[in-house]
Amino acid sequence: MKLILQIAAGVLLALGVLVLGAAIIEQYEVYKLEQKLVAIKEEQLAKEALRKRQAELALQQKIEARKVKILAAEEKRKKIAIQNERNKAKHDAWIKFFEPREDCHQYQNDEHMVDCVEYRNKKKSEFESQYRAGL
Repeated sequence: MKLILQIAAGVLLALGVLVLGAAIIEQYEVYKLEQKLVAIKEEQLAKEALRKRQAELALQQKIEARKVKILAAEEKRKKIAIQNERNKAKHDAWIKFFEPREDCHQYQNDEHMVDCVEYRNKKKSEFESQYRAGL
């Protein structure tokens, strides 16, 4: 009977060790799965942070590109305004400089028209030379 009790105790002990081993293995599997889940979450967070950063950079690049366009447009507008002022000043100077001949207000014939146009062109050339020299 003592032997039966010893065998039964051994079987119970072995069964306990097996159950305990199975529980430890199960806990280890749960631990590995939790670690894997944590790694996946960290990877997802890293990817999301990267996507967010890329979106922020893309937006910043769009903003910078828009600023560059605005500055270029403003610079172009200023250059056009300056050129318009120069053109107006030159035109005003031409109006002051050029006095058409009295007989050229109305053309008498083709030869007279050619003569008046040549006179105007000659005066225009003189004006251009003097205007460039004055600048």
